[in-house]
Amino acid sequence: MSRKEKKKLEDEIKLTKLLKAVAVLEIIKTLVEIIDKLLK
Repeated sequence: MSRKEKKKLEDEIKLTKLLKAVAVLEIIKTLVEIIDKLLK
């Protein structure tokens, strides 16, 4: 595996982690909104 390929792979892993983090935040936001509506 060349250095260029290794860098590309690392970038893809970072992007995947970032997307997962964003997805988790969206889920938390949605849950907070649902709980908020239930409490009102």
